[in-house]
Amino acid sequence: MYSIRRYFLYFFLFYSLILVLVFLGYRVLIEYPQDLATIEEHQKRELGSLSKGLSLSLNNLQAVVTDWAHWTDTHEYVQSPQDHQQYIQDNILSSTFETFDLIAIVYFNRDFEEVFAQGYSQQDETLIPAHQVLDFPLGNVFRSRIDPGQPWEGNGWMATNEGPAAFALQYITDSNEQEPPSGYLMFVQAITNSQIENLQAITRLQLEFKPTSLNDPETFGVVSLMTPELVEGFQLQRKRLLDDFTGTPIMLVTITHDPLTMPKLIGWSEILILLLLLVVPAALMLSIDRTLIRPLWRNTRLIRTMVDKGELQELPQQLPVLELEQMRKAFNNSVQLVHSQQKKLQALSMTDGLTGIANRRAFDEGALSAWHKALRQGEPILLAILDLDYFKSFNDTLGHPAGDEALKCIGSTLTQFCRRSSELCARIGGEEFAVVITGEDKASAEQRIQSLRQSVEALAIHHPGSDIAEVLTCSIGALYIQQPGADYRNLALSELLTLVDKELYRAKQQGRNRVSFQCYSLPHPCD
Repeated sequence: MYSIRRYFLYFFLFYSLILVLVFLGYRVLIEYPQDLATIEEHQKRELGSLSKGLSLSLNNLQAVVTDWAHWTDTHEYVQSPQDHQQYIQDNILSSTFETFDLIAIVYFNRDFEEVFAQGYSQQDETLIPAHQVLDFPLGNVFRSRIDPGQPWEGNGWMATNEGPAAFALQYITDSNEQEPPSGYLMFVQAITNSQIENLQAITRLQLEFKPTSLNDPETFGVVSLMTPELVEGFQLQRKRLLDDFTGTPIMLVTITHDPLTMPKLIGWSEILILLLLLVVPAALMLSIDRTLIRPLWRNTRLIRTMVDKGELQELPQQLPVLELEQMRKAFNNSVQLVHSQQKKLQALSMTDGLTGIANRRAFDEGALSAWHKALRQGEPILLAILDLDYFKSFNDTLGHPAGDEALKCIGSTLTQFCRRSSELCARIGGEEFAVVITGEDKASAEQRIQSLRQSVEALAIHHPGSDIAEVLTCSIGALYIQQPGADYRNLALSELLTLVDKELYRAKQQGRNRVSFQCYSLPHPCD
């Protein structure tokens, strides 16, 4: 069996465990997947922004090559290159390559035969032969994919000796775009650091471009940059392939997402929330412990002390719970009832049931207390024993009911006789009564005892069996000690009562219905 405090502790621990499990379950099964899905959607948009940024770069290059290809001077040059060399001298300059970040310009006729090609080294900032940049027959590649002479335009990516690059191809016509295609113009643009920085600024991604090929083991399992889905799910860093216009990977792009968007299963915010959720029941438990358990524990400890000492007392500590407070009040009422009953029982144990005056037990305690008080204060004390004359004959003649009534009358007479709080009267036997009086001088004490005998006789209770009178009478033996001092401390109460018995016996011997009064002092009785 455990204490209520331990039960509350177990409840708190169980509640905390359930709370943590529910919180973690909600976090793991509901909230975290939602956060993860949100972050994945955000990363998907970032990849989409990267794809759109690259597409925008291709579109810008397409716009530039279109502006050049749909120009009458270009149209005339392709139709008759020998007659328009001035066109090359005026337009194919280093400044042209630098302005558009180009590394190659190629002119084709309508059958994708190369008319003119020029390369550019960005490192040396000089014009170089085109085959140093493009070392493969572009005409054959395009011819196999495009019907010659068609008004075709397109863009994409290709591998060059200068590294992966963007290209844009546009059919050539006059400025009014009325003439049929006379050839094709291709611009090849290098991927520069400024372009990468612009993409990073737009997408908030960290990008790293690295040339690659199909034989590169790093490309195994890596999907194309144009793939719209996050095949790996949430990742802080992922890799994508940039394919050329034939679908062959030419560049490995390492993409690092914004680290601030990294979802955490359990972060500081979740820990704080969990702590707050645990602090509330902890504070509640401490409040309950202070306002309920502690008062209840104090009352319980007090009850345990009562049991150990065998003394009942009311519980002073109030309880905040109505039912417990009602229990406390009921306990206090029970204690009051027990005390009341104890007083009644004590009164019954100290009272003679017939006469209503003190019994022998009460007399022994009261007489002993009066004797000790007399010894302490040195005041006079009178001990007397009253015995009804021929009372056995009274009962035999008139019956016990009459005898009981007579005893009640004697009890009432004694009660009227001992009116002071320091005086005691008691029934100590069948027809024997005792009286203790303190603070009276000898003459007054002797007079009062004589008046007591006369009061009994004055009751005029008819006694047909008496040899000395027609009414019920009594004999009294009295012992008076005028000034008990230190010499009397060794004198026990029982010894005094023995002396009083002797005086009663003397009164009986002298003819009954009389008082034998003796003034006692050490070492001899006084006169």
